[in-house]
Amino acid sequence: MRLSKASLWVLAGLLALACGCNPNYGRQLLGSIPEKNTWVISGNMQDPQKAADGEEATAASGGNVLIIDLGKKGGLLNYIVLSHGSRERGFCRKMCVLTSFDGQNWSQCYKGIGTRKVSHAMLFTPIFTRYLRIQVIEAGDEPWTIAEVYLQ
Repeated sequence: MRLSKASLWVLAGLLALACGCNPNYGRQLLGSIPEKNTWVISGNMQDPQKAADGEEATAASGGNVLIIDLGKKGGLLNYIVLSHGSRERGFCRKMCVLTSFDGQNWSQCYKGIGTRKVSHAMLFTPIFTRYLRIQVIEAGDEPWTIAEVYLQ
């Protein structure tokens, strides 16, 4: 049986926690999500960086792709929240989430629906990644709007 690098990191972290190691060490080993101010945001939305500026009053809008580079070390995540801010109807009917370590080769880890005010993407298996690509599959009635992205 062959395990991926991400699976090995998760197993190593769980083993360290089970042995009574410092919980903060386990979070570092598992690759906690870097601070938003270090993310590089791109895509074909207008003002994509506004999707992670910490302000619900500003937003990226239009387009159908948002790409987040978490930085050199990446992070482990399993939950993505997209706040649509004051444009509560700025959601897409269907979306997908893809991940990558190099920004070139992508793997889909989520496909689901968008919802009014806030869209949620729960990944059943935690993913260790550097790049995150959130993409519209089916547009909604209004332009896609992302006031803030929250990762956990």
